[in-house]
Amino acid sequence: MPESPPPIPDYTLLRPVGRGAYGEVWLARSVTGVHRAVKIVRRASFTEDRPFDREFAGIQRFEPVSLGHDSQVGLLHVGRNDAAGFFYYVMELADDIETGEEIFPERYVPKTLKELRARQQRLPADECLAISLALARALAHLHVHGLVHRDIKPSNVIFVHGVPKLADIGLVSAMDSSHSFVGTEGFVPPEGPGSAAADVFSLGKVIYEISSGQNRNDFPKLPEDLDTLADGRALLELNEVVLKACDPDLQHRYATAESMREDLLLLQAGKSVRRLHVMERRFAIVAKYGVAATFVTALAVGGFLWASAQIRQTKKNLQRAERAEADLVVRLHEANLNWVRANRLTGQPGQRFAGLAELARAAVRTNSLDLRNEAIACFTLPDLRSLKQWATTPDRDYSFNFSASFRVYATNDDQGNLTVRDTVTDVVQYQLPTQGTRLTDVITSPDELFLATSDIAGHAHLWDLRTRVPRPIEFPRGAKLITFTPDSLALVVGHIGSLHFLSSTNGLEQKSIPGPAKVAPVRFNPTGEMFFDVVGGQALIYRTADGQVVRTLNAPASAPDGIRYAAWHPDGRR
Repeated sequence: MPESPPPIPDYTLLRPVGRGAYGEVWLARSVTGVHRAVKIVRRASFTEDRPFDREFAGIQRFEPVSLGHDSQVGLLHVGRNDAAGFFYYVMELADDIETGEEIFPERYVPKTLKELRARQQRLPADECLAISLALARALAHLHVHGLVHRDIKPSNVIFVHGVPKLADIGLVSAMDSSHSFVGTEGFVPPEGPGSAAADVFSLGKVIYEISSGQNRNDFPKLPEDLDTLADGRALLELNEVVLKACDPDLQHRYATAESMREDLLLLQAGKSVRRLHVMERRFAIVAKYGVAATFVTALAVGGFLWASAQIRQTKKNLQRAERAEADLVVRLHEANLNWVRANRLTGQPGQRFAGLAELARAAVRTNSLDLRNEAIACFTLPDLRSLKQWATTPDRDYSFNFSASFRVYATNDDQGNLTVRDTVTDVVQYQLPTQGTRLTDVITSPDELFLATSDIAGHAHLWDLRTRVPRPIEFPRGAKLITFTPDSLALVVGHIGSLHFLSSTNGLEQKSIPGPAKVAPVRFNPTGEMFFDVVGGQALIYRTADGQVVRTLNAPASAPDGIRYAAWHPDGRR
């Protein structure tokens, strides 16, 4: 178990989810509620300062590389606390193996190739090809910037928004730097780790494991049931790339990750790498032994030249397609940004959340500075959004009624039957049979112990929800159920020019006071000492004790329609 983590600014560390090179990785939640991975590297893990500082320097080199390409795990922030003896960095979080991008901290398991293999011995050839292409692209990008990974293996391949990426970036170092031996048995080439060629070897072994279902130490053994596999032919083609990537002889191995990626692209285009490699070997034999220009030699050379021309043309077409795709990504990126900027200026409900959702989708392709700046701008917006929606009856707004706490809601049918459901789960809590007449009002007390109903026939009932027994309420024609008092002790019934307070326990009138001239909704302040109604563009505030108007609020001149809605502040004084 890792020791207690130090405090990380702006993040809550929820639980450890693994150990990487020289440190532990934590599942964390930011102040904005976004889940991230935070790796903490402690000085105490090293015997001296030099390797600690060297690992920090490696992270510094990787940071700009990670943010400049969508094939790399995004390194979002790096921090250091020399006084406490640690540095840390915040990264994109791997998807969950079961729930994908939806993260439940208490049962989160990172989606890695190792976890996939634990559930499925071998992956389909087409899925392996897609993963191999993504990883070869990431590796080639790393090598172009003079960096090597040093420990590529299934547990160090994670999926972020469904995209496979190389993890454990603490191992990344410069090609010309000297390090202690780092690597995992079976993934390390004969010459040792720490070079671009060694990374290619390790990636080849990863592809071997996921495509063949064999252990890396069984290389180059293939599945015994290869002939019966539906994707056996595709597996043999992919294995041709694996054989060259894992060749123990450096002279025969792929010179670069990019050349490995090119062969994988040929497979994706439907070309045969096996045939090309066979011709390469034949041509090498002809060149080595100086065979005379016999008919056989001519066929071999001619076939090789023809195949090479075909391959060159295919590579050109693929490069052209990649350039077109890159151009499309740039234009799509600009379109995303323009949409978010325009949406942010609309002032419409949901602008913040819609903008952030669009930026999250765009960040899968690139994590650029302008995207992050726009995300910051969206975070500054106050906003509202719909958390849940229910179907309603268009011609009756009284058919859907929430309790004061929004914990439950009630619906009624044409016969007046009430069904009370949990707001979150929609599970039925209970049903209340009424008088067989459509209801006009349904009101729940703040403590959710009482419920009042009235119907189109003019009948009203007060329900004790503990016993679910109704009690008839007597009030004159034209009266209307208004609300319960904040303490839930009384039901308020409105009539022309008066308000009547009925006991919640027995339905008997406790008192009546002068009220609004028209029967209209009133709202009490939290203490119940005052209430107001909005009439004729004005808000009239009444004293509950005697029903006298204590204040009249008028709208400013800039609002010609007057006051249309008002609400009490939680302190009840304004």
